[in-house]
Amino acid sequence: MLYNSQMFKGVEPVTVKATNEPWRELLDRVLSPKGFTYATKDGIVVIKKKDQKTRTLEGKVVDEQGGELPGVTVLILGKERNIGTMTDADGAFSLGLPEGDVTIRLSFVGMQTLEIHTGKLNLDKVHTFKLKPDSKQLEEVVVTGYAKISKNSFTGTSVTVTSDQLMSVSKTNVIRSFANVRSLFSYC
Repeated sequence: MLYNSQMFKGVEPVTVKATNEPWRELLDRVLSPKGFTYATKDGIVVIKKKDQKTRTLEGKVVDEQGGELPGVTVLILGKERNIGTMTDADGAFSLGLPEGDVTIRLSFVGMQTLEIHTGKLNLDKVHTFKLKPDSKQLEEVVVTGYAKISKNSFTGTSVTVTSDQLMSVSKTNVIRSFANVRSLFSYC
């Protein structure tokens, strides 16, 4: 019999009485209520966790005007680590969820972060999430092309571009906005 003892951390011990019971039925009776199962291969019994039912959150992220937002970070917030994905070119995403209510964080440069609790969502439909602009996030950005430099210590020529100017060029792609503002690159 093979198993990883770490799987059983925090699992309460089980005491059973069995007489003339087939070993397969006994293992099912002991393991199943605790969320485990087993498989046999070449005469060896391997104990493993049951496959959990997969739940999927499908959604689309848009700005206030309904424009699709590609590249939005979509994270499942967790104690040990965060797991996530990004929206595609159409602002769409699909994310496998663990069991139970979890918190999802949607974040994008220049937009306010949005947190959603999955317990309130119907996972049988595609959801649309709307992000609002956050002009505060873009107030202190200095783009040098080769390094991140504090605004106070920067001594070269610079151009100030407001978040409104960037949003008027492209609401979905900050880099494209920089490229379309000619005055940024006329000093290079």
